[in-house]
Amino acid sequence: MHTAPTSHLLTAAISGSLLLATVGVAACGSTVADDAVAQVGGATITGGALRHRVAVLAAGHSVDTAGRRGRELTERALESLIGSQWVIGEAADRGVGPSAKEVRRYIQSKDVSSFSGGAAELSRFLKVAGETIADLELEARTELAAAKLRSLVLASTPAVSEAQVLGYYRTHKRQYAVPARREIQITSRKTAREANRLMREVAAGRRFTDFSLRETRMLEGRHDAVLDGAIFAAKPGVLVGPVKPTVDYFVFEVTRALPASERTFAQVRGSIYHQLTEAARRRALTDFIANWRARWRARTDCRPGYVVQKCRQHAGPAAPEDPLDFR
Repeated sequence: MHTAPTSHLLTAAISGSLLLATVGVAACGSTVADDAVAQVGGATITGGALRHRVAVLAAGHSVDTAGRRGRELTERALESLIGSQWVIGEAADRGVGPSAKEVRRYIQSKDVSSFSGGAAELSRFLKVAGETIADLELEARTELAAAKLRSLVLASTPAVSEAQVLGYYRTHKRQYAVPARREIQITSRKTAREANRLMREVAAGRRFTDFSLRETRMLEGRHDAVLDGAIFAAKPGVLVGPVKPTVDYFVFEVTRALPASERTFAQVRGSIYHQLTEAARRRALTDFIANWRARWRARTDCRPGYVVQKCRQHAGPAAPEDPLDFR
């Protein structure tokens, strides 16, 4: 029997759901409708949509909505539904809302590729998870809208200028200083007698590098003041020891002394530019998301008994929110 391609099956399955802006949301006025639990701008979140989302979060387990677990799931579900409306609404207001074609393509690329059995396997998964094609569409529309908003913000972030990069370098020159270093060959012995015998063997012709390790010590960040003090006071090419900083006795030779230096502007320009660019983008996103949350919270009305942090009626302590997350 001929089987239709998976992408065609999925397109047919979701074609109806794309007629709605979101799952369980319909256009209405500026106040909470009788059959709704929350109104976000011009969209209403119905009680049915909320119950469905709670059931999905409960992963097939029965939930007492009056109990603590039920209340937590209800709050999470409502926050999620409101958050999706904030993102979708903002993208629409700015003229970058995802099209039905983009949503279909997103679902096909993300979900169909995960199900080798095609639409039949996808349907079984949705049944077990308690989800619908409309849930996939809402998720896709939300993620696409968030990505478009993020791109919009980053595209409008002013580029970092050469003057800014140079100014940062001049102001933070100390962090580009390279401390004095000593390259050494070093080893240790448990007693002074063993250490002195080692030094006599080297003086008699034994190669010190045969039983020592190469290390590089910096003047800053010393891990032992006594030993490092001796290392930085020693002359290159001279065997020194035994030095007893704590328990063991050390014998070492400085093979190269590198004076303190400073990385030039040319050496660090690229890293500074990248650092300032990322900081500027982070600030732009943080400011945008903070203002976006404030605007949409003011546009979100919730029915008594369903007030969560995203509602303008919320008056309790606010939980921390990721400053870079559109959710």
